[in-house]
Amino acid sequence: MDAKGTVWVGANGDFGSLVPEVNGTLRYLSLLEKILPEDSTFTAAYVTPTAQGVFFRSLTRLFLWDGRKLQVWRPNRGVQGVSEGHGRIYMSELGVGLQEFVGGRWVPAPGGEALGEAVIVTMHPWDESHSLITTRSSLLWLYDGRSLQPFHTEADAYLKSNEAYTSIHLADGGFCITTILVGAVILEHDGRLRRILDKNSGLPGPGVYEAFEDSDGVLWLGQGASLSRVELNTPITEVTRHFGSTLVRFQGGLYLGSSAGGPDCIVWYRRRVPGFRR
Repeated sequence: MDAKGTVWVGANGDFGSLVPEVNGTLRYLSLLEKILPEDSTFTAAYVTPTAQGVFFRSLTRLFLWDGRKLQVWRPNRGVQGVSEGHGRIYMSELGVGLQEFVGGRWVPAPGGEALGEAVIVTMHPWDESHSLITTRSSLLWLYDGRSLQPFHTEADAYLKSNEAYTSIHLADGGFCITTILVGAVILEHDGRLRRILDKNSGLPGPGVYEAFEDSDGVLWLGQGASLSRVELNTPITEVTRHFGSTLVRFQGGLYLGSSAGGPDCIVWYRRRVPGFRR
């Protein structure tokens, strides 16, 4: 969705928008007729709305629709990501590195050649002068428009082994980074690990391909055939998934008696340890 509230859609070999009808329903309006035949054989189109227009990215083509005309670029080795931050638009191309959209064309970004062989997933504002860059299988980076510096987090090993797929900046300053092989991680602004979201925490299965935070602070995670709702700011804490037959407080601990396998008794000390002691 762009700043005007228009919903843009990318699909295999097609892209366009949802336009409202007089009866309130939405109708899909394709932009395929504006594409030359030699540029129409692309696969999935990923959407990035910006102040300059809407970019539609596939591996072999990059399109820009400004509301009047459609521009197209044909990269040699594939576009890896398009992002906007601090009023600037960036794109990454394998073998070239980070590029900036200036005056209707792509120019090399200072210091961006260091990421020439990296698959850049996304790029978000991190503070007033830096952007946070997420890559597929290497470190996170901070970029100030001139140079790159590594940004180490408590989830470095997790992200490297599970292949980051996309990331979003959360309203509270944190970041959600999804992975192809497992689930997603929530990071604090300074890189501390807040939470891991995977099958153990309730996701239907591995692999998270999209993340979106709505106006109520609810995080939505899109997987291959499912959509999960994650309440980041809920006051409710899940203590355990074991079936409990009795629950007793004693000397600052919460004792849960269980007869459904696992330990006979689970003890949770909220004031001393933010987890379980078995």
